Amino acid sequence: MEKFSFEDILDDGTEWVKQILQMVETQTVGEVTSNSFTSRPDITNEVLAEKLASALNIVNMQNQYTRHLEKQTQQLKSDVIVNQRTVIDLQRELVAAQEQQLTDLKTTIVTSVEDTVKTELGLYRDALQKSNNQSGDVIKEEIKSRNQMIFGLAEETEQQVLLELFVKPSIGASSVGLENCETKKVRLV
Repeated sequence: MEKFSFEDILDDGTEWVKQILQMVETQTVGEVTSNSFTSRPDITNEVLAEKLASALNIVNMQNQYTRHLEKQTQQLKSDVIVNQRTVIDLQRELVAAQEQQLTDLKTTIVTSVEDTVKTELGLYRDALQKSNNQSGDVIKEEIKSRNQMIFGLAEETEQQVLLELFVKPSIGASSVGLENCETKKVRLV
């Protein structure tokens, strides 16, 4: 195919139309009919043949240029499809990488939180043990030195309650009052 520029083809076509409109003495292409050519004695067969030959060359150039544009359009469509496939593949890779990062981050956070919780619980347990060892002895001695009166306990549970309060009864505990057989009310400890 010969190299034609769009501007050249357009200029040649526009010039040809102007010449024909001048020849038939009209202003627009819509006004031109076959009678516009046959009614004029100055438009001979030779003039018509010359204009027809130039029109044929212009139409041929337009036809070749149109085919060239069609090939370029097809190539561009193919390129777009290839580029879209590449974009889709890259998006898939990106999504996979993001999912992997999310999984890694989740694992890291879970591990970090577990480690932190274990460490902090260990520290808290150690602090409680130290505190219980130091203050527990003081509290036990203080509780033992007091007189305690607990109301509403059954006789079987009084020793158990005292043990749960860190108090080993060094003094005997006894119930106050008489048990009423009819009411079965719990006596004072």
